[in-house]
This record gives sequence, C-alpha cells and structure tokens, in this order.
Amino acid sequence: TKKINEGFGFKSALYIGLLQVLALIPGVSRSGIAITAARTLNFERVESSKISFLLSIPTLAAVSIYGLQNVLVSKNVSFSLINLFAIFLSFITSYLTIKYFLKYVKKFNLNIFVGYRILLGALILFILIYKTTVKIIKIIKISIKKTITDFVSGRLIKNFILLVTYILNLIKSMVRL
Repeated sequence: TKKINEGFGFKSALYIGLLQVLALIPGVSRSGIAITAARTLNFERVESSKISFLLSIPTLAAVSIYGLQNVLVSKNVSFSLINLFAIFLSFITSYLTIKYFLKYVKKFNLNIFVGYRILLGALILFILIYKTTVKIIKIIKISIKKTITDFVSGRLIKNFILLVTYILNLIKSMVRL
C-alpha cells in the first residue's frame, strides 16, 4: 500500500480525476469514486480518504467563487452577522466531519457505505422502472380505449379509407412522373 507523499503524482491525480466523471451519474458519490479510484491504485484507506478530501478543495473553491460572484452581480451584498456565523459553523462542521471520518476509516472499512449506496441505487432504479411502467400502461389503456371508440364511431374506418386514398393518389402522381 502507498501513502500520499510516496506515490501520489500527476498520473494518479489524472486517473482519479477522470474516474470522478462517473459522479455525474445521479446517485454516484464523488468522494466514493475518488476513494475507490485511490484504493485501486493501492493507496491505504486513510490515504485514499485524504486524497478525496484534497481533490474536493478545487471544486468547493469554484462553487464558493461562483456563489460570491452571484451575490456581487445581484448587488445585494447585505452581509450580516448571521452570514458570518453560518460560514463559521460550516467550517467547524466540515473540520469535525473530516476529523472523525478519518478516525472512522482508520478502524473500519467502507463496506457499509458501499452497501448503502447499492441498496439506495437499487431502490431508486426500482421506483423509476415502476413509475415508467405505470405510465406506459396508462398510455396503452388510453390508446386502446381511443381506438375502440374510434372504431365504434366509424372514425377509424373513415381515417383508414382516407389514408389508403392518400397513398393511392401519391402512387398515381409518382407514376405520372
């Protein structure tokens, strides 16, 4: 197994960065992908977690700059004590989360998170398939009902005759050319 200061270079960063593209898929965790990618490069569990946190810094900085830009563009720069308190709490919460997550990773593996993500993904996939199937069945029922109504009212036969007449006229005009 490797440590950050020994084996982390441009190739490792590029490999892990490219795999993070998978996080664009809904439900895929960016940090989970980064940790997994680092583990495939034989980094220790804790080192892989540190790499994931370090790689999040540019993303978080970009989002912060973008948010700040939106505030400045909106010309609504009413920065209050509450804003400062929120920023402070965010920093403390982030720091404590990283600290205790790294302690957790030293003692335990991440299989519980893998299982959670797989179960959640399967549940979401099931719900999507179920909802899509229900919509398709409704559309089919409506189509069948409309077809039966059109057939009973004679519109289906009239429309069929119009279609055949149109096709025959089209063929006649093509033969004349």
